[in-house]
Amino acid sequence: MAGAIPFVVTADAEYRAAATSCSFQDIPQTTDGVASVTGSELRSNYANRMRDKRTPGRAIYDQLRAEHISTTCPYCGLRRVKTLDHFLPQVDYPLLSVMPINLVPSCMICNGTKDTICPTAAEEVLLHPYYDDIDSQIWLIGEVLETNPVGITFRVSPPAGWPELLSQRVMNHFETFGIAELCSDNAANELGNLRVYFFDLFNALGEDAVRDHLKRILASYRDNRRNSWGSAMYAALLESDWFCSIGCTQI
Repeated sequence: MAGAIPFVVTADAEYRAAATSCSFQDIPQTTDGVASVTGSELRSNYANRMRDKRTPGRAIYDQLRAEHISTTCPYCGLRRVKTLDHFLPQVDYPLLSVMPINLVPSCMICNGTKDTICPTAAEEVLLHPYYDDIDSQIWLIGEVLETNPVGITFRVSPPAGWPELLSQRVMNHFETFGIAELCSDNAANELGNLRVYFFDLFNALGEDAVRDHLKRILASYRDNRRNSWGSAMYAALLESDWFCSIGCTQI
């Protein structure tokens, strides 16, 4: 295994350079391994010496999971972190198998969805939680469906100043992980829990009270995260005259 060390050091440098230039698709794959170390041996180093709970390397695995700033999966932004994902799949990049910068805390479903996805072009590079911070501007938009019961749909609306490549990557990420459907499911649950509250609030105090409630909840959601499903949903509800005057009684 020691013979692979110089190659791992080189791979680390290539990875960091690719992360800053969004060129992961240009990193050469090393499926067959390097020097006298096979790809299978490199991958087993992760499975048997890091992921396995019985090994000393498990402490590093647990630390990487724990160091994530939230317990929420950074890929979907909704489910709980349960595992570590190889941002570039270890089956194609075994040299990166135990490289911390390539190990991303994630939920089990996103880990399975991503599986062995490898970008072949820059626009196919998924958002990297360690390098891509896109919450400074609002890009997740909710839209109210004037139905009974009320529904909310979600879409990506890239800000005017975004580079075209970033817009393409965000939309690809959004579609890959099925985030629109996940957001709609969470919105439906939230509205269902508030059905009686909104009905009573409107009947007792009227439309202005409904708007005031929505404003306060929206401010709280956006203070935590501008592009959460909750931020997008409450912004959409607040902007909907129909919801504030009629729809809030039809949840």
